[in-house]
Amino acid sequence: MDIDIDQKAVNLTYFFFKTPSYRWTTAWLVIVSFIFGLVARLDLGKTESLVESFLYGGTDGILILALPALLAAVLATFFVSRKQFKQGFKYFSFISFACAVIYGIIILFGLIAGKRIFPSVELNSYVIVGNALVLVIWLAATWIALAYKKKSFILCPIHPLTNLAFIVLWNKFAFIESSVALGYSPVIAIVKLAIASLILLMAMAALVFIINAPTKRNFGISTIDTVTMFFAQWVSGNKGLETILAETGEVITTPVGVISFKHGKQTKATFVVPQVHYGPIGNLGGSEYPGLLSEWLKQETGAPGFVFKGAANHDFNPIYSSDLKLIQNATLAAIQEQKKRTGSSQAAFLQGRKDYSQVFGFNVDNTAFLTLSRQPQNTEDINQALGIALTNKVVSKGFANAIIVDRHNCKVDGSLFGPGSKAYRDYEKAIDSMTAHKGTLSLGVAESPHAFGVEEGIAKGGLKAAVFSIRGKTACFLVIDANNCDPRFREMALKKVKEHHSFDFVDILTTDSHAVNSISGVHNPLGERVNKEVFLSEALATIESAIKNITPCTATASVKEIEIEVLGPQRSSELVITVNSLFAILKILAPLIFIGSIILAFLALIMVK
Repeated sequence: MDIDIDQKAVNLTYFFFKTPSYRWTTAWLVIVSFIFGLVARLDLGKTESLVESFLYGGTDGILILALPALLAAVLATFFVSRKQFKQGFKYFSFISFACAVIYGIIILFGLIAGKRIFPSVELNSYVIVGNALVLVIWLAATWIALAYKKKSFILCPIHPLTNLAFIVLWNKFAFIESSVALGYSPVIAIVKLAIASLILLMAMAALVFIINAPTKRNFGISTIDTVTMFFAQWVSGNKGLETILAETGEVITTPVGVISFKHGKQTKATFVVPQVHYGPIGNLGGSEYPGLLSEWLKQETGAPGFVFKGAANHDFNPIYSSDLKLIQNATLAAIQEQKKRTGSSQAAFLQGRKDYSQVFGFNVDNTAFLTLSRQPQNTEDINQALGIALTNKVVSKGFANAIIVDRHNCKVDGSLFGPGSKAYRDYEKAIDSMTAHKGTLSLGVAESPHAFGVEEGIAKGGLKAAVFSIRGKTACFLVIDANNCDPRFREMALKKVKEHHSFDFVDILTTDSHAVNSISGVHNPLGERVNKEVFLSEALATIESAIKNITPCTATASVKEIEIEVLGPQRSSELVITVNSLFAILKILAPLIFIGSIILAFLALIMVK
């Protein structure tokens, strides 16, 4: 089996985390600095009581580490983020905290190693190299993670300079002897800091060249720029990454399936299935399409809009968020066309299965609307070529059109089925084995008014229910604007529904919206973070409302084609594979360059008197 591109991307995001609040960061900065000062004081071996070591050492540590780190964070925030001070200070204080920890470890190593391992290397050199590392970390963090680019060159010296300033001032005016001193003038210290920083920056530039080379050669884009824009999107919602991705994109033609349900002349609901992938992440590309499209449908038709996941993987990620207009125009054209036709009141449930491969849907207006799932096996993206093959298979059964929907409702692992696989062949056999239950169509729809959040795994499209009735048999679709579903939660939800209703078919269908992806990881499946009791209560209430809404309906169906710019066939996989290979090389090369540059910086400081 193939591996889902999401799963490959997850391997690149294990180091991601949510930045803690500035209060948490500040508290830990003070604690770590206090411990640093105590350990450094004890290492001096002064003749004093433990209480004196505790008080003097803790004070020394806070003044040497914590205060300059906090001052640097405040100054940086004032420089670039005055209007959003708390948000900016959260990020800058965390960078300062990380730098203070590394800086403190280097100084402690210098104190211990100076006596026992490298007596010829003065503590001054460890202080300077430590501050050079702080400068490089600030530059990398503000350039790449916070996307300040040229402003980063102004921000990065602030912390090392405040570190040196506090050492000088504390040694000059302190009432106790500090564990850290420079031993020469501030001017010489700054010159040596510039030399050490230059060496480390040259090493950083070499790494940047190595990182950029493969993607520049293969895709014509810069890895660093891509990562920078990626973080900018994740931190602030910036869409600059769309421009970068456009350099690898291509224009494709893809179908948009539209079914309109009416009670008399009034629109009851509209089902829309664009064969694009709702990614890549956050508010980029097509990630928000399901929620935005369903809101637009309600405004245009005055009735709920149900947006489904078509047969498409990450190759069909739209490049631009603005291209939603293309789908809207196609949908509107289909609706206008359908108004000129007489809808059919006759329908049929369609159902087939072969092993784990299941198909269920309905036939209206000689169009088969089929939903696919392999639950409890992994049910993820369906390659668009296989979707077309299955569409043609259905049409060969005598239907005028077929609309294939991926239920995308069981997140087990990252496996996907490919051409010639047993899973695909089983889908073909399930279509061959389909039975039809014919009769007059009735439909009830409802939307949950509850405002779920993306952090709960539910995007703007929210929770909707559609309940069908055809000659005594009923079916319920629970459609959620989510990125797949935890299998245990799916079973829990369906069990709860079945306790209250005796549907002949009921299942959860998610849109695969990547708008719910967050800093906690690439995946945020339904059921992982949502309040389960609230969700189940809302699901039952929405189904009840849909049942009360059931009326006889007519339906018309259309399939329109659009041209849209997407990431392109195989480009997602190629890009992730390239970056994965790059990471494998960097695991070996980066430490060698990093360690080599630090040794070189020490040698340069020893030589420069």
